Amino acid sequence: MASYEKDPTTKKWSVRYRVEVNGVSKNIRKRGFERKWDAELWYTTQQRQTEQSTLTFGQLAALYFEHLIDRLKNSSIITFKDVYRVYLEKPFSSLKVDKITPQKVSIWQTGIDKNLSYRYRHKINQICSAMFNYGIKFHKLTINPVKQCGFPRDTTIKKDMQIWTEAEFEQFAASIDNILWKALFTLLYLTGCRRGEALALTWNDFNGRSIKINESINTRGVEGYEVTAPKNSTSNREVLLPAVLCGLLEDYKYESKQIAGWDERAFIFGVHSPICATTITRKFDEYIKKAGVKKIRLHDLRHSHASLLINRGQNILLVAKRLGHSDISRTLNTYSHLFPSQEEALISSLELKIGYNLGTEK
Repeated sequence: MASYEKDPTTKKWSVRYRVEVNGVSKNIRKRGFERKWDAELWYTTQQRQTEQSTLTFGQLAALYFEHLIDRLKNSSIITFKDVYRVYLEKPFSSLKVDKITPQKVSIWQTGIDKNLSYRYRHKINQICSAMFNYGIKFHKLTINPVKQCGFPRDTTIKKDMQIWTEAEFEQFAASIDNILWKALFTLLYLTGCRRGEALALTWNDFNGRSIKINESINTRGVEGYEVTAPKNSTSNREVLLPAVLCGLLEDYKYESKQIAGWDERAFIFGVHSPICATTITRKFDEYIKKAGVKKIRLHDLRHSHASLLINRGQNILLVAKRLGHSDISRTLNTYSHLFPSQEEALISSLELKIGYNLGTEK
């Protein structure tokens, strides 16, 4: 705790405080401030510098991860810790935070694996920046060197989104000889729900005409999986199902009831525990090869569903709601290229009857 005094002769302010150096307590006094506020500012700056000089980036990271508990989903914290372990621990953990300069950050950014997608490299950068922001807010850091350095712009050529047409999915579905896999992949294609949302479904969530999505499965949980809240609040939704999917689920439910221990609380896809994510990907790839359709990712079934709706002229607000997007702008940014017919209609509406043959001067 600092004390402040004003010299009655010089009218100058001084600040006095104690510090511990190598286990020895020492008095510090600084004189000559015109105002008390100047003395307080100097003392605060000294305290910040003192804390910075003793805090390593590794210690900052540990404090940051503890701070995130109860603020982020466990799956997000695991992801942040993985990023730290793989990309931040070796170059920064032993350094004092006040020794990490924008120049050092720039060198680190250059060394990040260029084979990673730009989006993921940018995410690594954002996590590092978030740690420094936390340090500024709670541990008296004065600068965020990551923010000062910035991040290189994206120079990668964006790839076209891989989607299946209705005919391609029908060809794929026709190759599936197991009702479980047919039900799962058809549900992903005809609802656009996320894999984790589908895996969290129980038979209680299916009422014969719709499914209620209010949970998600994180496959990185302590027990092999973890039931969590969906990605965001708008992801809690009820999704109406077409008759063909309802019939498929009813048939699959009849077969599932034959499994010992089945009840309405059982997972739709997995009964006692949800199916392993790697098993789903493996089976998906097997049926793609068997069907002879172009290879896409499992998540691209979600994009294919959005494409199906948009190309059938469905309202973008309803598409966003069905997908569980938190903001319609996200839907538009992701799928704006799927609106060629709407753009043609827009251009047609601008074709006014305006003469343009003005003749020539003589």
